[in-house]
Amino acid sequence: MLRRSLFACALMLAGVVGFASSAKAGNATVQLAVTVPTSCSFGTNTPGVLQLATPTTFTTLTAATIPISCNGPATLGVGAPTTATGTTGTTTFTTSATATLNSKNATSGNPAISIDATDNGPISVSMGATSGTTIQAGIYNFNVLLTSTP
Repeated sequence: MLRRSLFACALMLAGVVGFASSAKAGNATVQLAVTVPTSCSFGTNTPGVLQLATPTTFTTLTAATIPISCNGPATLGVGAPTTATGTTGTTTFTTSATATLNSKNATSGNPAISIDATDNGPISVSMGATSGTTIQAGIYNFNVLLTSTP
């Protein structure tokens, strides 16, 4: 009789422990993250091409473009063009750049323009380069720095 009682107790205990552990609920933590820029973020640019118009002047053939996405009001600034890596020519140029976004223009050397969250889209960046002397043979590459500040 004692054996039957012990066996019955062991069976009940095994059943309670077995069912209790299989009936537990599971938990999982899922992480979602986003970085929101304080003003605007720029996408990947499409380079522009300058063309020799006369022996002493470059003019814009095609403008460079770059996507922009704004989180709120910001100020878009345009830096003066600078000589970039890969330049082998030795001629010095007078340069200027203009960035156009939704019919708003910002020009290097001038105050920046105000933009807002509705001003998302591609920025068109055009550049002019002139020289008072004959342009020496070589490769000429330029960079134009765009900035956005809240």
